[in-house]
Amino acid sequence: YGTLPKPKRAGYSFSGWYTRATGGSKVSTKTKANTKAARITLHARWKASVKVTFNANGGTVSKASKVVTVGGKYGSLPTPKRSRYSFMGWYTAKQHGGSKVTSGTKASVRTTLYARWAPKPVYQSDPKWRNRRYRNTIGGSGCGPTAMTIVVKAIGNGGSKTTPVTAANYSMKHGYASSNYHPYAKTHHDFFFDYGRKYGLTITRTTSDEEALQAVRDGNWVIAQMTPGYWTRHGHYIVWYDSAGDRALARDPNGTKASKTRNTIK
Repeated sequence: YGTLPKPKRAGYSFSGWYTRATGGSKVSTKTKANTKAARITLHARWKASVKVTFNANGGTVSKASKVVTVGGKYGSLPTPKRSRYSFMGWYTAKQHGGSKVTSGTKASVRTTLYARWAPKPVYQSDPKWRNRRYRNTIGGSGCGPTAMTIVVKAIGNGGSKTTPVTAANYSMKHGYASSNYHPYAKTHHDFFFDYGRKYGLTITRTTSDEEALQAVRDGNWVIAQMTPGYWTRHGHYIVWYDSAGDRALARDPNGTKASKTRNTIK
């Protein structure tokens, strides 16, 4: 047949030429024509398609959109970039819920996919500083300075190079590493306000789980002091950056297990 035209139809993807409207055989440029037939009619076949738009949600993405077949898989998805953040995947909602979409997810309707981001993790157990002094060591008692480092590195003015050592030294120098402050906290709350101001951050206090949850739903992050339970056997600070229903999505300075990154808020 040689070169064949490629038709267009709004809202559909062309899937090939066929010898019949239904059934029949698919014809390509290499198919041999029936020279005995006086006339040959080829029928275009179509599959419904939808446009998928990629919203980088604060980052950048090289591909703004793609067309996918309805009922087919999304296939290859672009990887966006955002300085000082980790990409967590594409979702059908900008934040707080929605469904995660992967290359194997089947498309159904025209939609916008939103990149989801989390602050990059920092762990108090990192060999670079776990044995540095803080009460005893950062590895043992430095969840407060490490949690604040996670926040400052992501959104603090000039904070990209701060480390738990920087934060721990500041806390000790200004008297925030107190053993008498609270049975479940080895870093005084005032440290977070003071150290945050140093990097241009405005920090306010919440007084209940409900208020903290609303703050996160409003697009804020919460440094949460945890008492013994899901997150800790003693006392601990985590960074709560998003929510999914009644689940807190968190960066835990001391762990990466599922129970330490996603769990109930109470």
